[in-house]
Amino acid sequence: MSAEANNTNGKQPWLPDVGVIALVPDEWHGFWQTRHHVVSRLAKYFQVVWVDPTDVPRRFEPGQNGHRSPDSTEADRSAPGIGFVRYQGGPWLGRLHRVHRLYDLYMQQVLKRARRLLIRRGCRKIILYIWRPTFASAIYNVAHDLSCYHIDDEYSFSAVELPLSETERRLIHDCSLVFLHSMGLLEKKGNINPNTSFVPNGVDFESYSRPQPEPADIASIPHPRIGYTGFIKRQLDWQLMLRLSKEHPEWSFVFVGPQSPHEDIVAVIRELTARPNVHFLGSKPTNLLPAYPQHFDVCIMPYQDNYYTKYIYPLKLHEYLASGRPAIGTRIRTLREFTDIVSLAYTPEEWAAAIAAALEPAANTQERRMARQEVARRYDWDALVFEIANKMANGLGEDYARRLWDLQATGGKRKIDLSAYRSSPREQDRTRNILSVVPKHFASVLDVGAREGYISDLLAQDFEQVTALDLEEPHVSNPKTIAVKGDVTQLTYPDNYFDVVTCTEVLEHIPTHLLARACQEMTRVAKHAVVVGVPFKQDRRFGRTTCIYCGQHNPCWGHVNDFDEKRLKQLFPGMVPSQTSFVGQTRERTNFISAFLMDQAGNPWGTYEQDESCIHCGNQMIQPAGRTIFERICARLAATLNATEGLFVSARPIWMHMVFKKPDSLP
Repeated sequence: MSAEANNTNGKQPWLPDVGVIALVPDEWHGFWQTRHHVVSRLAKYFQVVWVDPTDVPRRFEPGQNGHRSPDSTEADRSAPGIGFVRYQGGPWLGRLHRVHRLYDLYMQQVLKRARRLLIRRGCRKIILYIWRPTFASAIYNVAHDLSCYHIDDEYSFSAVELPLSETERRLIHDCSLVFLHSMGLLEKKGNINPNTSFVPNGVDFESYSRPQPEPADIASIPHPRIGYTGFIKRQLDWQLMLRLSKEHPEWSFVFVGPQSPHEDIVAVIRELTARPNVHFLGSKPTNLLPAYPQHFDVCIMPYQDNYYTKYIYPLKLHEYLASGRPAIGTRIRTLREFTDIVSLAYTPEEWAAAIAAALEPAANTQERRMARQEVARRYDWDALVFEIANKMANGLGEDYARRLWDLQATGGKRKIDLSAYRSSPREQDRTRNILSVVPKHFASVLDVGAREGYISDLLAQDFEQVTALDLEEPHVSNPKTIAVKGDVTQLTYPDNYFDVVTCTEVLEHIPTHLLARACQEMTRVAKHAVVVGVPFKQDRRFGRTTCIYCGQHNPCWGHVNDFDEKRLKQLFPGMVPSQTSFVGQTRERTNFISAFLMDQAGNPWGTYEQDESCIHCGNQMIQPAGRTIFERICARLAATLNATEGLFVSARPIWMHMVFKKPDSLP
């Protein structure tokens, strides 16, 4: 077993004891906006509940079910991990908006239920993450440890100047942290709360920069293609599009995205659709969208220049740049900061000239393409969301900030500190015994399951060369020790390669169907002896755990195998057991009634401090919280029965160490 529990399946959040309740204006299965990108990536760091805005609760839906656009049944490209949960339901709750008091009462219950769910899943800290002033009352209606308000738009959506509403001003003032997505918003709203941060929109750089095949629905559209991706909405300059498409029939205008319910643009969309050089391709799944900018010749952001667009930060900006294609936009506040990489235009004449210039070879050199992509790379969503997560962790306290940075430094791998365990009297006895039975006066030894190299370092006192092997490369500093990443069931060494093989605290963790193979491999590479240490007649029901993610029961310490002398000898046929020793004493034992009751209680006193992950879903074991009265009663009854039974059972050894020798090495 490794000393590092790594989230290799990408499902388990880095700080699983922190929960986020995300109050958002969109359903999860929608055309992705900033909140989808941010909240889905936060599930890498924390447990997240995404609350659909106008749904009556039917169920909590785990995030691994995927997500899709309204017009697609295809799963999206990177569904959040098992720590992501969606709170969803039926469509009729929208009627409650007409009765504000009923809606507020309903939302209070939603928040409380979401909070209970996160606490049940082991969260010790709760973050309230608000994305619209509509949800302002939430910070007064549910207990939480940190509140965040994320402003990614001017929520008045007005084309003319309007003062900041008192509701939003109070929300900004009362929240612990505020995130703003544009310099325009920062200038308008950034002076209310001192804990305000500027976080621009980003891009999934890898998806948008990696060459994508040409989508079938664009293949027949003639070049040059002048393309737009995003919502088809009133904030775009449709009069400009009418004029450009009429005056330049040689250009194909392509619009990719869902149409917003804006009645005032229906007529102009109908007129444009009738033109042979204008193409509306509709909404696309988020995982397919990166292909379209790559197959445009010019990417456009034709916004109106008004009060609303003064504050926006186009989500498509860095998506366009990541594709490497030339980009043109209206002279709005945000785009003026990118004039070295984005062409800006105002009048129809300027737009036509800018498009013509973007189609020239000089605008499409490899050097220009790489320059655009280099700018986009600096705005990758993963880096931006880590900054948000870091602000949140800092807001929760120094311990959470340190833990997050430590995990960032190791790529999410959890460093396990075994110093206290190694220094305990019981462990010291076990170590002394295993070293005493290891055959001496040989040159080489393979230490299987080396973890942090503790036993390997001690073996180096008696062997000229020690090979420390584990599923993850052990961190060793002894010059006589070689660290190797490997699997004991598939050793790459030739027969009789090592004089001695040691294997302690390993066989109990190996999946049962691979156990015999692991023992065969150790026998094969050992020239003289194999030394094995395992728990002796362990009752694996005692200290059992329950995974908060999948709900399955786990044996204590992740031990999936039982051992006594007979079974261990059967695993090494052809080897001669030459020495057996027993270490420690314990009375830990249970019975089927206590085990059943403890399962009903959620196994609150299990071995949750173990570094071994769930044997069913691979996630970190976290002690459950918020037990019900029924669970408390079951746990207390089980503990009482166990304590009573302990009075009548005899002590047994904790560990068994056995030395196996090859017949031809015996005197």
